[in-house]
Amino acid sequence: MKPQHQQLEIPPDDERAEPDRTVAVRGYTRRWPRDVADVDAPALNEPVAHARRTDPTTSHEAAASVTNLRHSQRAVLDAIEMFADPIGDEELVTWYGRLHRERPEQFPRQGAAGIRSRRAEIAHLLTHVGYTTTITGRRARVWQVNPK
Repeated sequence: MKPQHQQLEIPPDDERAEPDRTVAVRGYTRRWPRDVADVDAPALNEPVAHARRTDPTTSHEAAASVTNLRHSQRAVLDAIEMFADPIGDEELVTWYGRLHRERPEQFPRQGAAGIRSRRAEIAHLLTHVGYTTTITGRRARVWQVNPK
């Protein structure tokens, strides 16, 4: 049996939207904006924390509350620079925790997943220089800050 699509009631407040341009998404039909310029979006150069559509409400609340994303990225970059040797994610998490305990104003509290995410976001500032072995015996990349 084919699912029935329901028409969403969208008030005609935007004259630019074309009513014949619709898309069916999960059982609902919705008008599509004429072009990307019609959609409000953050500036392309500003980092934004996201939560997946399928994530629980608490994840969306946490993403909306992130205000120091740039500071947290800078802190992870500083931690990698201060380590001096190439560093893998497991070592980075341990090292960052130590730095946070010593200087919490410079190194804000971040969980292991957050530290790995910030490292991935600043990957363009890092160079993959080799591999290490994790505590579970898997191979993992080792990073260092790009030369200035």
